[in-house]
Order: sequence, then structure tokens, then C-alpha cells
Amino acid sequence: MAGQENGHVRINGVDYEVNDDLLSGREIRATASLDPASAYVLIELRDRGTVSIGLDEKVPVPKGGSVSFRAFEGDRAYAFTFDERGFEWGEDTIAEAELRALAGLQDDEDIVLDRERDETVPRGGMIALGPKGVEALYSRKVEPKQVEIFVNGRAKMVDRGPISFEAVVALANLPTPPGETIYTVSYRKGSEPKPEGSLVAGQSVRVRKGMVFNVTATNRS
Repeated sequence: MAGQENGHVRINGVDYEVNDDLLSGREIRATASLDPASAYVLIELRDRGTVSIGLDEKVPVPKGGSVSFRAFEGDRAYAFTFDERGFEWGEDTIAEAELRALAGLQDDEDIVLDRERDETVPRGGMIALGPKGVEALYSRKVEPKQVEIFVNGRAKMVDRGPISFEAVVALANLPTPPGETIYTVSYRKGSEPKPEGSLVAGQSVRVRKGMVFNVTATNRS
């Protein structure tokens, strides 16, 4: 049947059958009654990427195939990269779950805002894309809940996140000299922006795999 050979465009989750195999951005907007066409940003959802479609830009619609779009009321698109692939979006925020689906991420992968600062987007969170938002995002395998650190040369498994001065001292398990004891804690191979430094009582630092701590005990005389 001839109707079975028609192509389809899917706009904001709604499927439309179309006769032509080459449509302009204006015609695609009109298909979903997005009027006036110039008041809407049209984003084509491609294989692990997205791109904005101008009013006069042509989009092939294969016979018997389907092309998916998201439409947003507005006049600008926000560009960013994810794992070095180009994306555009019609709002200044994008849901973590939506980007995960668009990028084809597996459940054992996280979205990372900043490789250096180790900022992971929480599941179900929102990502800002505006002037003060991110320009580059990355995927990363979900890391184990614990990481290996070294305290006075001995490997220790600790929970991810911050570790306190007191916890590091306890892991060192140093012999306690007689009298009042003063502990000194230093670290290196930590996270940016301060990969090395020292801790005093009441302070903490975020641990990372392979981080090295040195604890010394002295007797205040």
C-alpha cells in the first residue's frame, strides 16, 4: 500500500505521517501546528547527537522511516559537547535522564560535568546549559563505592567522599607516645584544585583513588 511507504516525523513524542521525503524546517514545524514557525526552536534527535534545524533547512525523511525532533518555544539553541560529540538544545537546562537517553548511556555510566573536579551529575538531576552553564560533558563508568588510599605507606579502603583528619589519624594506627600527643596529617595526589596539602583537627578532604596520606605523632613536652 502506498501509505505504508510514507515517512514519519515524530515531534515531542507525537508521530506524524508525511508524504514528502525532503522537508524544510518550516514544513516540519507546520506539521505539528507550531505557529508562527519562527517562534520555535526545532532540534533533530540524531544517533547520539542533536542539531538545531533552521526554517529553510532541509531534512531527509526516508520512505517507511522516521525522524525524531524536539520543539521548544523560543528563539535560540544552546550548544554543548558530550564525549566530544556536538549537541544542541532548545532550553537552557536539560534533564540528566533525557541526555542519558539521547547519548545512549548504559546504567553503569555516569555523566560528569568536569573531569578535573570530579563533578558527577546526580541521577534525575538537571544540567544548566545557559551562559553560566556547562559547555562540555563526559561519560564515565560508575566507580565503586570505596577507593584505595595509602596511609603511611599502607593501603586502606575507604568510602568515597570526604575523609576527616580524625579518620585519617585512626587509619594510621600509630603508637601513642606518653604525654600529650600532637598529630600532623599531610596528603598528596588529591583532587584539583588542591592536590596536596595538610589537615588539622576538624578539617576534611575529598578522597580519590591512589591518594597518599602521611601521619606523624609527636609528644608535646
